[in-house]
Amino acid sequence: MVLDNLQLITYNVKGIQSKNKRLRIIEFLKNKISSEGILFLQETHSTVNDETHWSVDFNGLVHYSHGQSNSCGVLICFSDSLKAFVKNKLTDTKGRILILDVIINEAE
Repeated sequence: MVLDNLQLITYNVKGIQSKNKRLRIIEFLKNKISSEGILFLQETHSTVNDETHWSVDFNGLVHYSHGQSNSCGVLICFSDSLKAFVKNKLTDTKGRILILDVIINEAE
């Protein structure tokens, strides 16, 4: 399947622990991408405890590499309309590296 409208956005969010800030940034970025987009965020300042709430806020497949609540952290979020299957995932322990080997919208 060809992804004619696939858009990729990378953005340094400088921490999104605040729900208000996180929702504003999500809204801003989702308005920038089509229904077929992938967000790459850095400096999320995320921890494992954030995953449940943040995944709901992003409303799509989200993968994390956590830092601390006051530094580091990256995430990759796929639009909910993309059928993404992650074959392999590589992260570091400092929240600086997140590499995904992904198959997108493969015919069934």
